[in-house]
Amino acid sequence: MQKFVNDFFGTILKVPGSKFPAPVKWLFDLLDDVAVQHNLLNTEETTNSCLSVIAQTFMGSCSLDENILGKDSLSSKLLFAKDIPH
Repeated sequence: MQKFVNDFFGTILKVPGSKFPAPVKWLFDLLDDVAVQHNLLNTEETTNSCLSVIAQTFMGSCSLDENILGKDSLSSKLLFAKDIPH
């Protein structure tokens, strides 16, 4: 089962050239539209920090670069180091 899940995500998250993956862009566009409809774009500092960690983790998991950890690594890389390769 894991192979099929990996193949699925590998297919939808392929980045042709320098474009952003279409399914991911669609999801974030959808979330932006809902936020505008409900006037939710102004967030607190705590919310922004949490969302930043999630965004950094997501970008790290989609990166093709090798994930090298050190004392100056981002907190998201340290927190989710075991999960990012998967």
